[in-house]
Amino acid sequence: MRIGGGLVGDRVGRRRTFITSVVLAAVFVFALPFVHSNTMIYVVLVGLGASLGPLASLWSPIILTRFGPENATATVGLLNISIAQSAFLGPLAVSVLDRVTGGYVAPLVAVSVVTVLGAGFFYRGTSSEGE
Repeated sequence: MRIGGGLVGDRVGRRRTFITSVVLAAVFVFALPFVHSNTMIYVVLVGLGASLGPLASLWSPIILTRFGPENATATVGLLNISIAQSAFLGPLAVSVLDRVTGGYVAPLVAVSVVTVLGAGFFYRGTSSEGE
């Protein structure tokens, strides 16, 4: 999916492809607690994996294009630290929401909403002055 995402990104636009992939991932995460058959769970999980594939191959070129190669180490380093903090704190927040609400519906819906908001912030933050 990484290569396919890169090819689509070259034709449609990297930022548009990246945001579409993020939003699709959020939709699949949102759908997960509402799916009750094994077949549909597999469909949702494959869709989630397919939507996450292009993200790894697109975010670095988007960031480097926006902030310049002279700032590559600092920019990518700061983003990696941010991603690591999210990866550490996200499951803790989901566990707290699970305990408070008594199930995984609210945490997965919250993850979907936060993901879409993050996609919007990323799209806005990586736009150039003229866009």
